[in-house]
Amino acid sequence: MTDQTNSPLRNDEGRPMEKISRAQLESIARWIGAVTSHPDATAEQLDAVYQYVSTAPLAELAETAQSLGY
Repeated sequence: MTDQTNSPLRNDEGRPMEKISRAQLESIARWIGAVTSHPDATAEQLDAVYQYVSTAPLAELAETAQSLGY
């Protein structure tokens, strides 16, 4: 028997998964990468970003990232 684990990308809320473009996804990834790798990022800032990213709709995340130039 194999050990099955839940994918970290699964939709636990039972809401329909949003569809975003590849460009939007890449924008989100660049923004999160820039924030989390910034040498001056504080724990509080990283926690705030985590809270936002873990609760906001994907389209909103993409809009935020793109408005910040990512």
